[in-house]
Amino acid sequence: MKASEIKLGVEIRIETDTDAINVWPLETKGGQEWHRANWLRWYGDSEVVYDTTYNVWRVPALAEKIARYSKAKAEHCARWGSE
Repeated sequence: MKASEIKLGVEIRIETDTDAINVWPLETKGGQEWHRANWLRWYGDSEVVYDTTYNVWRVPALAEKIARYSKAKAEHCARWGSE
């Protein structure tokens, strides 16, 4: 399934290329269509898979970039500490 095919009407949570989750809220200025259009502009119309454990759409194409980001973040926190 492509990100553009995600059915709107419920709050959508979808991965980004960091450890952040992008939320497409129901009641917001511009609506979910605006959030989806922006996500698609940044990440393209990628394949997505729904993770029922965490209720989030996973983006396999971003998995490697997310892993690199998480590793770098862990190294930074080990060196400098975290709040």
